[in-house]
Amino acid sequence: MLSRQEYLGHVVNFRHRTESYKDKHGKVQPESEWKIFKNRHEAVIDQATFDTVQKLLGTPRRSDSLGEPNPLTGLLFCFDCKAKMHNTRHINPVPSKSRDVYNCSTYRLAQKKFSEKCSGHHIRTVVVRELVLDAIRNICGYVRKNQSEFVKQIREESVLQQGTTAKSHKKVIAKNERRIAELDNLFRKTYEDNASGKLSDKRFEQITAGYENEQSELEKLNVQMQAELNEFEADGENVESFIALVKRYTEFDELTNAMLNSFVDKIFVHKSVKNEYGERTQQIDIHFNFIGDFKLPVVEVEPTAEELEALEKVRRRRAQQREANARYQAKQKAKFEQENAEQAALKAKRYRRRPTINSTANQEEITA
Repeated sequence: MLSRQEYLGHVVNFRHRTESYKDKHGKVQPESEWKIFKNRHEAVIDQATFDTVQKLLGTPRRSDSLGEPNPLTGLLFCFDCKAKMHNTRHINPVPSKSRDVYNCSTYRLAQKKFSEKCSGHHIRTVVVRELVLDAIRNICGYVRKNQSEFVKQIREESVLQQGTTAKSHKKVIAKNERRIAELDNLFRKTYEDNASGKLSDKRFEQITAGYENEQSELEKLNVQMQAELNEFEADGENVESFIALVKRYTEFDELTNAMLNSFVDKIFVHKSVKNEYGERTQQIDIHFNFIGDFKLPVVEVEPTAEELEALEKVRRRRAQQREANARYQAKQKAKFEQENAEQAALKAKRYRRRPTINSTANQEEITA
């Protein structure tokens, strides 16, 4: 029911077919054989909502011991290998022992095969939700206050993209169309040679099969590039759709599932790095629906003396914690080495106490 295009106002025919009028059970046809007549009646839902539902249906969502799948599943991707990130969630009565993180799926699956691919970077779910909520709140505030500047920036980026990618796409499409027409002429000449007896049937089948495969690949490539060009031309409508989405959510204090799926398209997670103070930092790129990876204008603000002092206190506390952890690890290592040394000495002492057998005396007794 959720995948039927009739709710968009379209009429879809030839979903099924029968071999004979006597056959009471129709066979499902592939989607390429359907005939879709668009905008034939009033739509129930809009295209954006329908596309969001199809994206959610195409993502496997497995429930864990809590009985609920994580709503971020299917949205997080590894920036390095572009693979989906898998969720690991374990809830413990002790909050400090609970675990809810996303890991790179390429790294985890490679570990099971005793190989190493990508890197084992991860990120906590609560951190992602906070960052996404802040990003949505910031971009909504910017769009409400600077709507004209927002529209202008999106259109400038669209023109720049069309000036580079669209121009090359159009050249490739024109080149492919010329090649497709050339293949039609070659196929016609090959057919005439086969009909006149100049070309054998076996050779004719080999040549035409190659022509058909090449022509089908070129047609698929043209369809894909034309779809990308259509997306470039629809940027104006996308801007209006995003502005309408911003106006729909005026005030919010928490990130709901509906808001998450309405705003966010993809989230790319980078590998974490450490700065000069030993602090772990990690970058994530949030791609919004309709506008992609939109970056807000950065306004540099000088931190106040109180903020600098608070930051220095946090850094000193973290440095002290790292030193304490290092001392604890060194203490545990020394304790482990001492226990091993004591066990080795005790084992050697027991071995020395073991009675020895005088083989020469025993041999003389046996001889006597």
